[in-house]
Amino acid sequence: MRRRGLLVDTTVRALNDVIRDGQNLPTLGGPVGGHLEMYVQWIMEAERLLTPHFIRRDVEDLLLTPRYWEIRRAREGYPGVNNLVRQEAEARLEDLTVLRDALTASRDRFAGAERVLVPDTNVFLHHTFSWRLPGATYAVVARPGSFSHWLWSMNSTV
Repeated sequence: MRRRGLLVDTTVRALNDVIRDGQNLPTLGGPVGGHLEMYVQWIMEAERLLTPHFIRRDVEDLLLTPRYWEIRRAREGYPGVNNLVRQEAEARLEDLTVLRDALTASRDRFAGAERVLVPDTNVFLHHTFSWRLPGATYAVVARPGSFSHWLWSMNSTV
């Protein structure tokens, strides 16, 4: 979950920086030997760059996976560590890219909206609600274990 009060563009720039640095890791382009420490440094830097933009727990869930901790316990030359580092780096890059693309798509979806209406649960419990608002674009924002929110992008006054 993104922290409140930050511009999406700022968060996307931070994600782009982390992704670019990860794509430049030697572990993705050839022999991995000797690059375990570079991977660990990249993750630590990614954590530092992303923590101001996201809730710390979400950053930890994204970056500090069980495979990451297995890599941290490993040593260079440990059988299979090169493959493990490469797989984990590729997985982190894929997840970071999906996150960046989702943020960009959300930003673009509501970019031209004059207003965004986010009714809370009380609206649904206490009011008959018209599901066909004029000039509205609908989206559902949901997170496992939390309430869903319906978003309407209003391009005209209602």
